[in-house]
Amino acid sequence: DLYNIIIDRLTEKGFIEKTKKLESRGGIQRVVTAIQRMLRITDKDNYLVHYMEEHTPENAVVLITGIGKCYPILEAPEVFNKVLYNLPQKFAATPVILFYPGTYTEQELVVFNEFVEDSYYRAFRIAR
Repeated sequence: DLYNIIIDRLTEKGFIEKTKKLESRGGIQRVVTAIQRMLRITDKDNYLVHYMEEHTPENAVVLITGIGKCYPILEAPEVFNKVLYNLPQKFAATPVILFYPGTYTEQELVVFNEFVEDSYYRAFRIAR
């Protein structure tokens, strides 16, 4: 659950109260920026990539939940583009399923069937 991973990391770093204060002073976009920086979401040393490496046994199927609870701090295109596609080669044959709270039309992601996220073309639906 991505949300639980983020909350655990914020707690571990002692950032829960700081995050609340940051939001009250600067709004949600400052929180998004701060949390993504803390997770190193755009870096080669990406915390979520390391987390998946450490917590995924061999011959596993990775089920990713919680993307809706993370919105807008972490959005599905970011998970695809900055996490899943930066996994090491040993994950090449690992099935990864992202549970998405909305609609994927194979042209766009619409979170909660209300907000269009960035276009995304590499995912495919496993159920219709």
